Formats: sequence, C-alpha cells, structure tokens
Amino acid sequence: MVTRLKLTLKTPVFGLAFKGLIFGACLYFYYLNPSLLRGAFLVGIAFWLYGQSLFNFSSFLPILVVLLSLALWIGWQANPPSFISLIILAFVFAIILGIRNLIITHRLAWYYFITCVLSYLLLLNFFLLDKSTLFVLKWLLILTLLTLLFWNPARPKVTLLIIILLMGEIIWLVNWLPIGPLSSANLAMLPLLFLLEATYYHRLSWKNLGLFIVLAAAIFSSSYWQL
Repeated sequence: MVTRLKLTLKTPVFGLAFKGLIFGACLYFYYLNPSLLRGAFLVGIAFWLYGQSLFNFSSFLPILVVLLSLALWIGWQANPPSFISLIILAFVFAIILGIRNLIITHRLAWYYFITCVLSYLLLLNFFLLDKSTLFVLKWLLILTLLTLLFWNPARPKVTLLIIILLMGEIIWLVNWLPIGPLSSANLAMLPLLFLLEATYYHRLSWKNLGLFIVLAAAIFSSSYWQL
C-alpha cells in the first residue's frame, strides 16, 4: 500500500494534486484561527512546496507572493464567502506549480486564467474593505499587488506601467460610485479583462467590447444607488 502510494505521488499530475491538498489543508488550518504564527507556517509550507525545484524559480515568484498575500488577507476575514475563496486559492496554487514545472499543457491559457482569478479576488476584497481611513495606503497596496501579478506577462515594462496607471484611475473612480462591493469589483474587472486580453493575446475583440457595454449596463441597472 505504501509502495503504491509512493508510485502514485511520483506521477506528475497526482503529485501536483497532492501538493495542492497540502497547501489547502494548511490554508484551512490558518482559516480556522488566523494568527501571525499560523500565517508564518502557511507561508513557510508554501515556499517549501514551491522551492522543491529551482526550475523557473524566480519567474513565478511574483505571482506566488500575490497568492499568499491574498490567502492571508482573505483568511483573516474568516467569513463564509472567504472559505470558497480559499478553495479557489488552493486550486490556483497547484496550477502555478504545474505551469512552472511544465506539467500542465496550454500554459498560456492557464496563466491567463489564474491572472484573471487572482485579479478579481484582489478587486473584490479591496472593495469589501472599510476605506473610510487610510484609503490611499490601501489603494497603493492593491496597485502593488497588481503590479506583481502582471510583472511577467506585461512585456515591455511600459505595458505594465500603462496597465497599472489605468487600473489605478479606474479603481479610484469606481470606489466613489454609490454601488455595492460586488458591483464595484465587477465593474472594475471589465476593463481589466480588455487589458489582459491585449497583453496575453495581442488583440481586442469587438465582440468583447459589445459584451463590455452590456455587462456594464447590467451592473449599473442592478446596483442600489444612494446619493
């Protein structure tokens, strides 16, 4: 039985899933009672799993930092929706390892997927924050994490600068609209999807532009406006 388990774990896909389960278990352990000690343990386990191979070590380090920052941030809130987010983060962690170690095929599509997922979680949790105090610092924090998230795909770096400047303006403006956190996150995510599509696939689709207009109208019409 033990020998069969070892052989199974040596299979790349099963080994990847096993590492994702380890990270998810540590994440849940932190979620049950968030503390500095448990957070440090979570980060240590993540870097231990990530650092077992030095292949492409620095290339995926920025996105790992973003994922761990989100894990600590969401876990600290400890509410039912955040538990779903933790499951998603454990899955994304396994995908990152798979892309980095060339286990997963269609790597560009998966990289695009995890970038979109982490971007949305960043935006959603930012708009859930109480921004009545220290708004500028919280705004700078999310821009820093978005910079790390887009560090690899945005080439040349002037593209990264344009994305961050545009998103900074969009997040700032959306934050002052009298709509809820979910609608704010959805509204800020729509233009980001266009920027990501242009960055990853070097194209802009008119079909997506029409979808953007329809979704933006739906968000505004379904939001509770209060001046």
